[in-house]
Amino acid sequence: MTAKNIQEDLKNLKVGDRIECNLHGAGQVTEAESATVKKIDEQAGIFWIDSSDGGYVKNSLYAYSTKTGMTINNMVPGFYLKVSAVIPKKTTPKNKASK
Repeated sequence: MTAKNIQEDLKNLKVGDRIECNLHGAGQVTEAESATVKKIDEQAGIFWIDSSDGGYVKNSLYAYSTKTGMTINNMVPGFYLKVSAVIPKKTTPKNKASK
């Protein structure tokens, strides 16, 4: 997936979507880990993932920018998490749910 596609996916992010993110730092990039988007503040351009403690504050370690896909606050300088993929939440059409 290209950076342009990630940017477009982040613009269309919805609660319940899953993201894959990688830890970047010290010249290394880890394998992707998956998390669920729990809350989005479109005005602030922030979303939080399922590890959030429910406080949903901007400086949370689980807050990501919807523009860059990167964590807003990092526990260790020089290390950050960055979204590498967005997996939209699957929905069941209403007319098929009852079958």
